[in-house]
Amino acid sequence: MDKLKIETQQKKLVVPGREFGGEQPLDIRVTLPEYLGDVVRVLRCTVFAVPGNVSAADDRITAEGEAQAHVVYLSDRDGICVYDTAEPFTKSVEAPDFPADASVIPVFLTDRPVCRAVSPRSLEIKTAVRMSFRICERRERVLLTAATGGGVELKTAEFTVTDTVNVSSKQIGVDETCALPAEHNAVRRLLCSDAACRVNETRVITNKAMVRGEIEYSVFYLPDGADSPESARLSVPFSEIVECAGLNDTMNVTVGACLLSHEVCVRSAKTAARELNCTAAVSLTLTAEQADRVAAATDAFSTECEIDAEFTEIWETCDSRAVAETVTADGRFDLTRLQPRRILYHTERVGAVRAVSSEKGAVLRGTLTVGLFTAAEDGAIAYAENDVEFTFEKTVPAQAEQYVFSPAVTVNAADVTLDGGTAVLRAELFVEGRIDARRKTRVLSGAALRENSVKKSSPGLVIYFPDKGEQLWDIAKSYGASPAALRADNKLEDDALPAGRPLLIARI
Repeated sequence: MDKLKIETQQKKLVVPGREFGGEQPLDIRVTLPEYLGDVVRVLRCTVFAVPGNVSAADDRITAEGEAQAHVVYLSDRDGICVYDTAEPFTKSVEAPDFPADASVIPVFLTDRPVCRAVSPRSLEIKTAVRMSFRICERRERVLLTAATGGGVELKTAEFTVTDTVNVSSKQIGVDETCALPAEHNAVRRLLCSDAACRVNETRVITNKAMVRGEIEYSVFYLPDGADSPESARLSVPFSEIVECAGLNDTMNVTVGACLLSHEVCVRSAKTAARELNCTAAVSLTLTAEQADRVAAATDAFSTECEIDAEFTEIWETCDSRAVAETVTADGRFDLTRLQPRRILYHTERVGAVRAVSSEKGAVLRGTLTVGLFTAAEDGAIAYAENDVEFTFEKTVPAQAEQYVFSPAVTVNAADVTLDGGTAVLRAELFVEGRIDARRKTRVLSGAALRENSVKKSSPGLVIYFPDKGEQLWDIAKSYGASPAALRADNKLEDDALPAGRPLLIARI
């Protein structure tokens, strides 16, 4: 009996990302400065969590950050006033068996804050920062690719696997002076602002990616010479080069843009101004993935003796497709208690988004937080905030165990109208990303001949009638016959079995 010789290859393959998470409660106490009036009623409070340093050590992930709070309130002497403050925080979460060379992608979301006036000069803000940390991990796998000797037969196949080549992050700053559109009045005092960030284009060259996008600002302000607030929208483009070692234009590149903070202020010290200074901090996370074809043995047997086989599992990518589609979000909010006459300003912000696998593909579920400033018949200004749920489902024609989908969701357009005391929302959201359909596949990582296990053969000829769906490999393995000999003896061009035709199996 010939000695068995095997050939293997080592490959680092992506393991489906584990995710760890935690929650950090925040209790922010605010004492108003002397130049601001006393609080009559809090209108609006927003809190954004700005990620700082994220590190992993001793099976723990530690995140530092800052909670930036913005409060809009009615004062006893100045009408609508605004106040900003920031609160640092640190959170550590357990991450058992954290791999040493893995990359961490953090996502921070803030619960809707509750803000109340403890006294005319002090505020209390309660909220929580929810953190999730997605782990991009690569593990070494040994794949058996060929074997000779010992009468060993291999069943081999090619698979598409996805390898995360690099995950790079870069924080950029945007600082631009923007002029108000001609149809808008000049600004007497800014009340609040909102911003959203999107990536419009990514161009890849060796080890670099050019990322172009824009930040859309929405400002709410008191105009010069008028008592009724106005709103305006401004857009600031950005262009940035992100370094990413090992990157080339054959890879799938995903860029996530997270708006960390923003600020809009009047550029000049004049009473009224038509130019606003728009700043922002944006975190760009670039993930580069390479789709490779690998060949490996999935099964083995010997015509001469028993063998001991070792197996490992890999995740095969059976389908991959880009998604760039729109989805609508509709909602109705009862504002009767506010007695609204008209809507002064509305803003929309994409909140928690989660993608899950279904039987047919990926399902995206998320919330859109809608903020509304309204004016009553007597001119009183009020604020209300509500959440609208939306769902996006994408069918992928592949039998998979898992659908990997990490989309970017932005608001294309939104319109809010009044129907009596009810606000009616219709928003169009843009969903962009890539869905990978994956399934587990068992492949051989090693094989050895079992000692003292020589097979005893009974020479003869077997006429075998295959059942529907049976495979040539399985029949050959059952009878200890060579698949190549079966194909030759039965004049078959491939492993397909003709319906209703018997197989001749020669046993030597």
